[in-house]
Amino acid sequence: MNYQELLDCRHKELVFSQVIPLGKFGRRMEGKKYFNVVMLRNDLAADPKFLHLLDVECSRLQAFMGKGQIRFAVSSSVTGRVELFLESGSFISFEQYLKDVPSAVARKHFVDNVISSLFRTLAALHNEGIFHVCLSPSNVFVRKGDDAVMLLSHGSFYLGYPNQRRLYEGFEDYVAPEVLNAGTVDARCDIYSLGRFFSSLLANTEMSYAYKCVIRKATKPMPEDRFQSIDDMAQSLRSRQTFLRTVFAMAFSLVMAACCVWGYFEFVPNAENIEYVKPAPKEDVDDLLDKGFDETTEFGVGGNDTISPLTSEERREMAKYEAKCEEIFKKQYEKEADRILSKVYNSSSMSGSQKAFVSGSRSMTEELVKAQMEIGRQAGLTDTKSQRLATDIVERLTEQKKAQLRHYGVQK
Repeated sequence: MNYQELLDCRHKELVFSQVIPLGKFGRRMEGKKYFNVVMLRNDLAADPKFLHLLDVECSRLQAFMGKGQIRFAVSSSVTGRVELFLESGSFISFEQYLKDVPSAVARKHFVDNVISSLFRTLAALHNEGIFHVCLSPSNVFVRKGDDAVMLLSHGSFYLGYPNQRRLYEGFEDYVAPEVLNAGTVDARCDIYSLGRFFSSLLANTEMSYAYKCVIRKATKPMPEDRFQSIDDMAQSLRSRQTFLRTVFAMAFSLVMAACCVWGYFEFVPNAENIEYVKPAPKEDVDDLLDKGFDETTEFGVGGNDTISPLTSEERREMAKYEAKCEEIFKKQYEKEADRILSKVYNSSSMSGSQKAFVSGSRSMTEELVKAQMEIGRQAGLTDTKSQRLATDIVERLTEQKKAQLRHYGVQK
């Protein structure tokens, strides 16, 4: 055999052949072009009933408008082989695709895009009453160029085939148990097969908890224990993924909040209560008038001196006048002292820093002294008298304001 004969022989055979339930999938060169071809298994090609079901499927799929469907035509070769000629395009099985590009599953959103595409395609098929049955990685195809996920032949068209186990020989792991036992074919069969496909797809990568839960339920042996529709399966997966993202976001927020609280207590000074110490009583400055100073006797002034002694009536009038002056001073000064003390003895000021409290106390003391001297002069009292009265008023008001505060203390 020369080189040209070798090439001619090669062109007549399938290139990149892949075993699928119907036979072998590959590409054949006719002239100068490659065509996608499926060569049927000999036992299926020799079965007239199967060929009739194949013709029914071919005509039915011509009217199907789903984007994930590979359309085909049935043809018999001169040698008697029955083949399916697929629509134009470069297709490769998912199994072969992962062998050629094993890192594909690690791409961002690759797995989610594949699964979403299968959800959409199967939902469209189910709306037409068509079920794929066997979602083996070798029976799911990828179109090169846009990585679109495509499906070829669907098992629900071959329910009339007498031996389902023989039809899916070698692919039993991806077919629901009830199908192999000649049971009913419905959406739950595809859900089971899709769960097996997910397991195969995620076998070489880290599988999230959401996928584990969905796969576990989808591959239950009994159909009634699985999801009842593709939409239910898709919604369950989305809900679990959203829930997990929410949990992770909340956990991250709690960790950040805990770090902030720790930083606050670590770097902010601790609050300490400061007990107030009552100031020591001030010694009264001797005021001769306050102690009943009598100018007629204290300086030894006799009746014949030039200074005339006050009579008893005049002294009583003087005492009344002084009492009235003191009363006026007390009212005016108590009002002014209350206003000044309120600047410092309040919940806001008492929870501030020690530096701010000391500064406020100093300013408060200066205002109190200034008010005492001004009001005392207006009332006609001496500084000594007004100071004594003012001290009593300030101490009384201070105790009242401290009692009104539930908690007092300043920060260091």
